[in-house]
Amino acid sequence: MTDPREAAPDRVVLVLFHKNSVRRAVPFIDAVAARGVRVSALVADGLGWHNPPPLPAGVEVYSLGRAESRRPFVWTYTALVERIPGGVLRRLEHLPGPLGRAAGKAGRVQRKIAGRLRRRVFWPVYRPLRSHAVRRAALRRLGPLELDTASRLVLADDAAVPLGWTLTKRHPRLDVTRSLHLGPYQDHPVIAPVPEGPDRPAAPRPYRQL
Repeated sequence: MTDPREAAPDRVVLVLFHKNSVRRAVPFIDAVAARGVRVSALVADGLGWHNPPPLPAGVEVYSLGRAESRRPFVWTYTALVERIPGGVLRRLEHLPGPLGRAAGKAGRVQRKIAGRLRRRVFWPVYRPLRSHAVRRAALRRLGPLELDTASRLVLADDAAVPLGWTLTKRHPRLDVTRSLHLGPYQDHPVIAPVPEGPDRPAAPRPYRQL
């Protein structure tokens, strides 16, 4: 049977579970895309992804943001500490008179406390567990990534490693690496210029949810 990767241009899939990895990955994406390589990215852009660097236009971006937010611990914490109290107070703010003003002040206090709790309680507990939580969410939703048609899987940060270990067993012919170097694409001829400048096009958001 013909390997599907032999009938299509090279395709690389990047796994980006930390927003700081995006900035490091962009030069690699630019370099391989200029050589005619299709690029897909799997991102966990829910919690902690505030104002991330944009991914270049042309990248097929798949998001685990919604899936991660539905993990039991994450959903329970954010609902009880942030969404439910904040939602109630926002509704009360629209009431006329002293009750509405009091709710407005309480809402500002609640948002400040929730922010501190997220930094000082939620993240210290969740951060060591996150790579495995996102891995479980990803493994149920990998169909659209079509890994059988990819030639290479790049794990751009430490949080992506547990997922990578599992995928090496499921896809033994897939080249799985931590390297963001050109590697096997070095000898591919450059067929398109790399856009430059602050107005360079970016992959459209919102990203496709898995």
